Amino acid sequence: MTSASAETDSQLGDIRAYWDKNPLGTQFRVDPSVEVGSPEFFEHIRPHMTERFSWIVDLIRENGPKLKGRSLLEIGCGMGFDSAAWAREGLNVSGVDLSPQSVALARLNVQHSGLEADLKPASALDLPFEDETFDVVYSRGVLHHTGDTPRAVAEAYRVLKPGGHAFICHLYRRHSWMYYISRYGREPIEFKEGDPPVTVFYSVAEVEAMFDKFKDVETHLQHYRALKTLRKGPKAWLYNRIFRPVFNLLPTAIAKRLAYKISVYARK
Repeated sequence: MTSASAETDSQLGDIRAYWDKNPLGTQFRVDPSVEVGSPEFFEHIRPHMTERFSWIVDLIRENGPKLKGRSLLEIGCGMGFDSAAWAREGLNVSGVDLSPQSVALARLNVQHSGLEADLKPASALDLPFEDETFDVVYSRGVLHHTGDTPRAVAEAYRVLKPGGHAFICHLYRRHSWMYYISRYGREPIEFKEGDPPVTVFYSVAEVEAMFDKFKDVETHLQHYRALKTLRKGPKAWLYNRIFRPVFNLLPTAIAKRLAYKISVYARK
């Protein structure tokens, strides 16, 4: 094993350990009496995982009926909320996640919803599928945490059928309001205890360059309004009581310039 590959394996191990310890969504469990993995648990955090991100709900509801019966791969399925939503629209859903703990919860979530999806642990950097396998590739808030975003995008392209759709929602944007809070306010984005081992912010131009092999590429700036945080403490108080209401008074045109997420819709 070369030193470079050993370093990559070590980094992936650290990323896997982080998400095994912190499956995305568990930070929204405000009632500790709710058992993790129970049907009540998923209903408890569902509003935070879906309705807080209205563009994701709109994307799935708008495109689901048009893609019914097609095969879809979700890269980074987390706890399976979006996999379940796509399956509910009639797509044949597969999903991967680096974290086995997240996959276990995703399977429970899909099962509790009375749906089906083929979910397995795997890395976005080395997808266990043949070339041109899927009609749709979808990912939400994952690729900027992989340690090699361009490689993850290339893998998405590889497993997508010619003419297939890619919905990459989303990549973190540099020089955004969240970027400044994270960097200069020294406040983690994902979990209060700390962010993943890798979190990369990109410019729109850098993101578009990663998708140069795709066609019909559209970039969308999203999350340009500040949502209420459930965290406690002085920083959370300042954010909720001062920054958030003041920032949200900005005209949409100005606020959108500070949007912190870049989504890409494209075709192969």
